Amino acid sequence: MHQAQFNEISEISKSLVEAGVDHLAVFSSDLSNDEVGLANLFGKLDSGLDLTLKVDQDQNWTSVNSFVHHGVDLLSGSNLTVTSTWGDLIQTLHDSGLGNVTIESNAHVTVSDDLSSALYESGMLHALPDSNIAIEASSRVLNTSLKAMADLGVDSVVSETHQDKLYVQLGIQPEDLHTVADLGDLFSSFGLDKADHTTLFAPSQEAGLVLDQTSFSTLGAEGVHELIGQLSKLGFTELDVLGSDKVDTVYNITAQSLQLTEVRPLGESDTDLLAIFDPHHLTTKVVK
Repeated sequence: MHQAQFNEISEISKSLVEAGVDHLAVFSSDLSNDEVGLANLFGKLDSGLDLTLKVDQDQNWTSVNSFVHHGVDLLSGSNLTVTSTWGDLIQTLHDSGLGNVTIESNAHVTVSDDLSSALYESGMLHALPDSNIAIEASSRVLNTSLKAMADLGVDSVVSETHQDKLYVQLGIQPEDLHTVADLGDLFSSFGLDKADHTTLFAPSQEAGLVLDQTSFSTLGAEGVHELIGQLSKLGFTELDVLGSDKVDTVYNITAQSLQLTEVRPLGESDTDLLAIFDPHHLTTKVVK
C-alpha cells in the first residue's frame, strides 16, 4: 500500500475484507508527513485488517516519542500516561491494529534498549537480512538479551549515557542449554564465521555477558572455553556468573589467550545486576 492510494483506503479496505484479505503492509517512507500518518491511516481502515509497518528508511527510535513520531503516531488519543507500562504500550499498538514492525533490508534504525526489548518480547519486531540495527543502552543492565540481538540481527550496541560497562543477559533458559552447539545459531547470526565480522561494542566499551550458574556448570571447562572465544569476537570483556538469587563471580575474558581469569566475587555494590532476573520488563513504566 503506497501513499497515492491512501485517499481511497476506506473503500479499498472494505473490498479487501470482503475478499477475505485480513492483512495489510505499509512502508514507513509513505508515512513521513503529517497528512499521511499511521494514525490517519487507522482512522480510515475497515476493522478486521491487521497492519504490518515496513521500515524502509533510516529511523531513530531512542524514546517513545521518537518512535511514535516516526511512523507510529497511534498514542495521541490513547490512555497512556506517565504511569503506563511497556505492556500498555504494546497493547495500545495491538488494539490499534498494528501487528508487526519489520525493518527492511538496507534500513538503518537506532532503537532504545527498552523499546527493542518490549517489541521483541511481544513478537512484534522483526528484521530482514542486510538491515542495520543499533541498540542504544540507557543503563548498565540491558533488557535486550544476546539471543534477542541475534534474532533481530543487531549490528551494534551504543551507550549515549557513556556507561563504563554494559551487561547483557544470554537470553537462553538453562534447560535449553546443554553444550556450546546449542549456541551455534546464536553466534552464526552475528556472522562470527566470517573474516570480516564486527564487534557489537565500541573498542573502548567494556561489556559483560551474564550467565546463570547452572548453564556455566553444564557447559563445563571445554564448553566455557569455546564460549569465551565467541564472546571475545563480539567484543565482550568479561563473563558474569550468577547464582539463583545473587551475583556470584566475574571472570575477565583475555582475548589473546582466550583464558578466563577470575576477578572476585561480586558484592553488595553490584546488586543492580540482579535486574537480570526480573522477568517483568513489560510491567515497567514507559516514562522513567
